[in-house]
Amino acid sequence: MTSPNIELSTHSENENQAIRTIIVNSLNNPDLSNDSVKPCHQQLDDLICGLFTAISLKVNLAACDMSITHVCPEVESFKQIISVISLNIHQLAFLRSLGIDEKRLMNTCDAQHTLGTRYLNWSSDQQDFVLVEGEYGVPFDKVKFHHFIERLDKFSYDEFAIAAQMARQGRFVHPNNDPSSLLSSFTYGLNVDAYSFAKLLSQCAAAFKIEAITADSLEATMSDNGLASINASCHSGKQRSLSADFFIDCASKSSAIYQCFLPDKMKLESSPIKQQNKLRLCAVTQSSNRLLNILQPHAFGWSKTINTASKTMIECQFDDTVTLEQVLSDLAQKGIECQECDEHAVERVEQIMLKQPWQQNCLFIGRKICDIDTLTHDLLDILDEQLRLLFQVFPSRKAQQNLVNFYNRNIHEQCLSLLDMVICHYQLNQTQTSQCWLDNRQTKGSENLSHLTALFEQTGIFPEFENQFIAERKWINFLIGFGVIPQSTHPLSLNISDAEQKVMSFQHHLKALLVQLPTYEAYVATARN
Repeated sequence: MTSPNIELSTHSENENQAIRTIIVNSLNNPDLSNDSVKPCHQQLDDLICGLFTAISLKVNLAACDMSITHVCPEVESFKQIISVISLNIHQLAFLRSLGIDEKRLMNTCDAQHTLGTRYLNWSSDQQDFVLVEGEYGVPFDKVKFHHFIERLDKFSYDEFAIAAQMARQGRFVHPNNDPSSLLSSFTYGLNVDAYSFAKLLSQCAAAFKIEAITADSLEATMSDNGLASINASCHSGKQRSLSADFFIDCASKSSAIYQCFLPDKMKLESSPIKQQNKLRLCAVTQSSNRLLNILQPHAFGWSKTINTASKTMIECQFDDTVTLEQVLSDLAQKGIECQECDEHAVERVEQIMLKQPWQQNCLFIGRKICDIDTLTHDLLDILDEQLRLLFQVFPSRKAQQNLVNFYNRNIHEQCLSLLDMVICHYQLNQTQTSQCWLDNRQTKGSENLSHLTALFEQTGIFPEFENQFIAERKWINFLIGFGVIPQSTHPLSLNISDAEQKVMSFQHHLKALLVQLPTYEAYVATARN
């Protein structure tokens, strides 16, 4: 889908007029009406992002008599997609305000709890990702407790993190509100089945009377009256023409196309992530062991396996030297028929530094900034941040230019903090074979980065500024993953003579607390009823 070129209206009659109509778009190419191109998990992510956006707008703008229309693909078209969405504690709180509590997510969306984040092997050439996805290498639907350990070395940071220790011992309770309690020092999230979650959000959107237009394609232009003009081609063959004060695009134009998987065939795709310059394979098979044995000589970096009752989805990444032709040839010799997917271009890392993410009446959220899911794995986190800022900056829903400039500045700072983390990652691991590193090794990052680094060396903390997406905890975890921060204690505690004794005393107290907590299985059995 081509990004709409929409300009801010300068008509005086619109200058002080409150916004009354918003169109949220989740529709992304390819054309879902074409039987040869089936829905993919990226489009499902876009749909969830759009549903979440539309509902958030409706709730936050309830007093503004706002009309919200959601242009999207049909939810049922994603029924066969195997995909997972991660929800953090803030998103869960918002869902609870809608009447969607944890018990409902567990019973309708197969929700499973997550604790901690995994940071492992960041300094090796094999690791090009800033974060390691927790489900890599394991059958997702057979894991009862999707916990991630922050670092697997002895006496590392997770030895003293209650979330990591709870995860290791398979125990779980909700956080405690008492600030003096250790149980107040962690948060948790939920992994939910994406299709089931999309259905649930779709029902919620209908309850809020958000109009849903299922369409095959969409074009957005600027009408003569200064409003966004939207033309949508619907499944029925009819054309819908709409006008809106704001057009919010939640569809990702940088996604890979995962085409349909035929019963006894598999599809390959050449990785669209140019900064990695590696071949990526996605396959659905009924004989995972056989396929993995064939691919093993080429395996490089990471692999991911998701089992269902009838089939297995495998995703692998290969060395720079491995070509698509080599893999196809090996598979053909073993009698496995393959079909190649289209290759799609992706924005480069530099494009994360968008000078004007608010393109006048058109607001890009979701993953439009760049392909950042390899940085944060939090599809909805960026959405939360941007919507929160949107509501703060435009309380009266008036698009005055000074407010637009303020919003742009804040979003630009957010993009810079993401870029800073990318730069740090590649400078610390010295991944000379990575195309991303080769393209960006001369990049110095923002002026704020050198100041933050120097301040951390002196004080052991990262000060946070307003709306900072990469917050202090994420930076500290990032540096722990690279071994920049000593693994056993915080840098400041190294200056305390009895630090080791205090740390070991804390660890003993932590373990004594954990044995009193219920097992995760016991918690789930109680929570579902």
